[in-house]
Amino acid sequence: MIDYDSDSEELINMEASDSYKLFSCAQKLSAIATTIPCHGKNIKGNMLIKIAHKCVKEWASDAIDLACEYEKDLDGAMIPAPTVDNKRVLHLQEPREWFMTLGGWKGMMPSKEFKSYFFFASDNSVTRESFTGVEVFNDGVIFPIIDGRVHIPNGFCIGNYDVTQYWKKSQTNKWERPTGKTDLSYKQILEVIKNIKNITNLRDNEIAFLQLHLLSSPKYIEKLNDKLAHQSREICKQITIFLNYLNALMFGIEASGLNAALLVSAMTLDLIVQGTLSYEDAFKANKEKNGVCKDGGMYPYACFGNNQGTYSQRENMMLRKPPSMKDWRNNLSLSPVGLKEVMLIKEWLKSAKVLDSKLDHETQLSKIRSAIKDLCTFYFSPWVNHIYTVDRFNVHSDVSIRP
Repeated sequence: MIDYDSDSEELINMEASDSYKLFSCAQKLSAIATTIPCHGKNIKGNMLIKIAHKCVKEWASDAIDLACEYEKDLDGAMIPAPTVDNKRVLHLQEPREWFMTLGGWKGMMPSKEFKSYFFFASDNSVTRESFTGVEVFNDGVIFPIIDGRVHIPNGFCIGNYDVTQYWKKSQTNKWERPTGKTDLSYKQILEVIKNIKNITNLRDNEIAFLQLHLLSSPKYIEKLNDKLAHQSREICKQITIFLNYLNALMFGIEASGLNAALLVSAMTLDLIVQGTLSYEDAFKANKEKNGVCKDGGMYPYACFGNNQGTYSQRENMMLRKPPSMKDWRNNLSLSPVGLKEVMLIKEWLKSAKVLDSKLDHETQLSKIRSAIKDLCTFYFSPWVNHIYTVDRFNVHSDVSIRP
């Protein structure tokens, strides 16, 4: 395949997306992998990340505006602030609080316009105190947050399976399975999901459906109880706690570092619900037998090894004028996180049938913005009308635990 430049009109005649399931820093990417072809002017990859960032920022800003607008008149906020107790434990109770607590999960100061709202941030601080733990939708379990990592309680089990088990090479160079790693790696998480599938016969798309809808309401545990009538209520509760932990990781910890992760995480799970992706394809982070680093699956933040520095590279790319990802495509190790974000967003847009190379730049951009905003409201404000996701769920009606 000819590797056209991302500004080339020839991209219009190429396939609108390069799908991928495994990411390797040893390869190079063609321009089409991070570019959306349009007539007149193509849409660059960093624009997709900017749109996701802007959507999160606007959603959070609206929630905070509502919280503060009537504060003086009513002697209190119209929307209450997130509940943080005197031990700095966040008791997350509403879906909007995934947005309103951005930054607090990792001790990072949120956007400047939000700074004065967060009552436990000092005016002169660059960073702020992070949460020491989180309870998600009153599930009765506090997930400790230590050094920017969320932990599951030590010894937590689903059935007889201890989720804190992991593989470790011993001093005699043999692989063993100790327990106690409570800040679960994505490899551990895959093991847990495989175990859930084995004991319940749930499919990936059913588990992802539950995980996504637990973002906005704990009521879906009843759907799980109905589906797994042959299992004990205790196992259903354990599965729910684990999915809440996974949400705290994906929509709390990851999103506090990179706010676009709120939507990129939702897109990843939405692709699993649609059957386009599996948890293994999304989270796999290992090495091939020949030692080539594969840098994880489709989920941008499930990277192999130390990705220190890739975040700053990503931010530099976001500010580059004119925008270009060519250097990244030729050297994927510069920021696998940023590249996978772009490719994941594009894959989701393709799945949502939003992309059309016959459209001009502004029309395609408008459709992309609408689809991303719609995804945001579908999962975080499920009472709002939608355009793209509702149609897709009507078509993909094979997830039997749906209401």
